Amino acid sequence: MECGLALISSEAGQNKFEAQVSADFVYEDRVTGGFNFGRLDAEGYRDLARSMWLVGQEGPKYRIVEVLVVRGDLICLVRAEGGHGSFVREGRWVMELAASRSVMRRFIEFDSDDLDAALAEVEELAARTH
Repeated sequence: MECGLALISSEAGQNKFEAQVSADFVYEDRVTGGFNFGRLDAEGYRDLARSMWLVGQEGPKYRIVEVLVVRGDLICLVRAEGGHGSFVREGRWVMELAASRSVMRRFIEFDSDDLDAALAEVEELAARTH
């Protein structure tokens, strides 16, 4: 699962980051209140990532604070934070790798206090992969 965590690292650089989502990739922002990016496919997420790299001089910053749950080799739930300068939000991130383990297939953001929903998503994804 360490590979999955590296897939969202801002240190990878814009071009490498864009290449690391699957063709059937889905991003869902389930954060309530404030700014919400909605549901995006691979192309929409690449556009979002590209725009984040254009804001500010150093690009976005992401930090995995704690790994909370790992299911098999493909699914994890982490407590993380990300953003630019004063726009930083902490949340629960559910990530699923594709079977190849080389690209991310699903990335779902939850509110930092919505652990129950994030855990339910992990279990649902795990049930679908077995």
